[in-house]
Amino acid sequence: MVYFKPQSFPRNIPIKFPTCSPYEENEINDSKLLFINPSYFIHNWVQEYQPSHVVLYSEFLENEQVVQTLKENNFAEVKFYRNEHLNFSL
Repeated sequence: MVYFKPQSFPRNIPIKFPTCSPYEENEINDSKLLFINPSYFIHNWVQEYQPSHVVLYSEFLENEQVVQTLKENNFAEVKFYRNEHLNFSL
C-alpha cells in the first residue's frame, strides 16, 4: 500500500527504512517495534521524518489507529499492490 501527500507528487523520493539489525533478546529495534505496535511506530516515524510517501504492508491498514495517523497527516492512497500480482524474475 502506498500513501502520499498530494502536494509532494511526483519528485525524487529519498527512502528511509526501519532498522532491522540483529539485536539482543531484550532490545527493541525499529522492525520489532513496528510489528509490536504499528500505530505508535508509524505515528512517531511520520512526526520525526515527515515523509512525503509511506509504503506499508496491507496488514498494517487493518489497524484503525494506523489509518487515522495517515489521515491526520494528510496522506492519501496512491496504489495498492497485492504480492501475488507482482511478477519477479530472478
